[in-house]
Amino acid sequence: ILTMLFSLSVISNVKAEEFVAKIGDTNYASLDEAVKASKDGDTITLLQDAKATKTFYKSLTFTGGYTVSIDVYGWRYNGDLVFDGANLSINTDANSPVANNGEAGRWFTMVLNGSITAKNGANITFAFDSASGTNCAIYTGNKGVTINVDNKSSFRIYGKNTKGISGQGIQLDSTANTGIFVTNKSEFLIDGTNRGYVNSPEIYVEDSTFTVQNCTSNGSNGGKFTAIDS
Repeated sequence: ILTMLFSLSVISNVKAEEFVAKIGDTNYASLDEAVKASKDGDTITLLQDAKATKTFYKSLTFTGGYTVSIDVYGWRYNGDLVFDGANLSINTDANSPVANNGEAGRWFTMVLNGSITAKNGANITFAFDSASGTNCAIYTGNKGVTINVDNKSSFRIYGKNTKGISGQGIQLDSTANTGIFVTNKSEFLIDGTNRGYVNSPEIYVEDSTFTVQNCTSNGSNGGKFTAIDS
């Protein structure tokens, strides 16, 4: 009887709310631990809202309905980042730490070499304050970069203090095979940046909304734009 009571006591000390994320059947106490343990292409299930203190460079999918938050500037991301019914909130201001990837530029939040996808009710938000020296949310370094927003999801970029500061929500190095695709009752928004999107990607919007507003300079410089029932 004593042995049984002791065993029950040990089990009861492992509380589900202490875990932040899991990969398969393995639970992790922090998001940083889960990301470090993950392999390229893994799915991380969020068990609660979680903050990442380190940037990463793997292709990962996040699920679980909760939010990943990151305060950072200068993140050079290579890979395919998917939020499937989960959320991402990236903030860049004077208090944001530099990304741990070397060659980090103060002027951007992320250099994207790959893709970002929000689907199945996911919400992705980039917010930057140009008073901190950051003037660009996403800069794309390679050909073939895509942003996908599908099935009642949203992708929003907010700029602050951008008047008179040359910068943009999204800027492309190359437009080849690069695009923003917003489909199935989803939303794409750029709000308050100096310029909306520059060296324009292909824009495809179907049964959804695409908005560029409150720019302190111009909204875009053209490019192929398709809107269907949108």
